[in-house]
Amino acid sequence: MSMKVWRQILGRDGEGLEKYELEEEIARGGMSHVYRARRKADNALVAIKIITPEHSALAEQLEKIFQKGSEGEVAASLRHPNIVRTYEYGKVGNQYFIVMEFIDGPNLKLLIDSADPRWREQRFRILLEAGRGLLQIHQHRLIHRDFCPKNILLNSHGTPKIIDFGLAIPANFKGKWQFDRSGTASYMAPEQVRGQPVDVRTDIYAFGVSAYEIITGRRPFAESRTRTGKMEPHLNIEPPRPRQVDPSVPIPLDHIIVKAMEKAPERRYQTMDVLMKELQLVAMAFFQSHHKP
Repeated sequence: MSMKVWRQILGRDGEGLEKYELEEEIARGGMSHVYRARRKADNALVAIKIITPEHSALAEQLEKIFQKGSEGEVAASLRHPNIVRTYEYGKVGNQYFIVMEFIDGPNLKLLIDSADPRWREQRFRILLEAGRGLLQIHQHRLIHRDFCPKNILLNSHGTPKIIDFGLAIPANFKGKWQFDRSGTASYMAPEQVRGQPVDVRTDIYAFGVSAYEIITGRRPFAESRTRTGKMEPHLNIEPPRPRQVDPSVPIPLDHIIVKAMEKAPERRYQTMDVLMKELQLVAMAFFQSHHKP
């Protein structure tokens, strides 16, 4: 597709994007469109996310994250096998773009929903590697704010990659976004549902909900058709423990998931580092027990 298409998408010349040849739209969300494109210099595939202008209310947050020398550069500098790589980012008119590594595989939610063997047989490894990616994000002083299975892609080698930093904020971010309730409703921590300030423990809650689903194959709460109905159970309903859903879940892993999902932030793991140390011990015991000669 020609630069004319970029102009239609961006509303003006594709400043900063003229080095890419657009191929097709591959995803669409509430605040962005994602396109597959090729870098003209070497024909490499990339994914380009365009944050749509109707969400210009995000401008304050995005300006702080995308400005030169700030947290945008931190996000772009993330190098980890379980995080999608960000090549560059910028602004055209009132729209923002992010050029990312193209992942040639499905998201984890689709694999779980279809009971795909790639999920079922590798769920402990996938959970462990996704946790390592989230730990790396926190170590770079960022909060993801939308960690969930649909934001984890598996490439052709089965490696999970955390994507979608559209809602990510610096860990020390201050401003009206502490009252923002953006995110995937089925994974939002109580404080996020209430519009209260968030921190790394908000991501830890989302990790716990995601871990529940990755390990058992189902979400902890009954699904609702409305956004409010999806959020409310996180405030006052205690779900069945993972082992009640799947008795094969190791007891220590059951404890980790339940603690990560504590409704009060002070009762959860306070850092992903502590959580991951416990999770790695459980994973080691699991792998040893399942690979005996």
